[in-house]
Amino acid sequence: MARAKAISDKSAIIKASMEILKAEGIDALSIRRIGAKMNVSGMTLYNYVENIDDIKREIILEGFRELYRNGYEALRTVKKYDGLIRIDEGCRILAKELYLFGVLHPHLFELMFCTNSGKFRKDAEIEPFYGFFRNLLHRRSAQNGKAGNDQALNMLDHITNSMIIERIRGVNNTTEEDYFEHVNEYISKMF
Repeated sequence: MARAKAISDKSAIIKASMEILKAEGIDALSIRRIGAKMNVSGMTLYNYVENIDDIKREIILEGFRELYRNGYEALRTVKKYDGLIRIDEGCRILAKELYLFGVLHPHLFELMFCTNSGKFRKDAEIEPFYGFFRNLLHRRSAQNGKAGNDQALNMLDHITNSMIIERIRGVNNTTEEDYFEHVNEYISKMF
């Protein structure tokens, strides 16, 4: 039986790949599996993408776009003081958005922050997205420029990401309540 050969553009490949990732996990992402889902040969995909890492890169970018969009929207609801956000309040809101994103998209979260993310972190287009708290709060917080804030925000990134990854992988049974208890304790001590 002949397969259909039409692919509209690269975005169709990314969409199919995202569906596989969500339903089957990172290990299911392969050129052959994506081709089968799209009813084309794997070789046809190479007319649109260089390799599987090209697809993963696009998936990671899409994940960061959604995460940052959610973060921006959540920060818009915060009461501002002289046009700025209290850093502790902003951190709590962003920690919640990060947690919700990880729960809703566990495989995507793992791809973005864990599985082989080292090679993607060096990508010129992806690298600026790492540092979620620092990136969204640096110029928006009332404590902007305060010594140590960038380091504290980076550490908050590591703490929250680690707790979410451990939850996704079943390493611990940290509940949502436990997660926020740890996050609040860190924020109250650092800011």
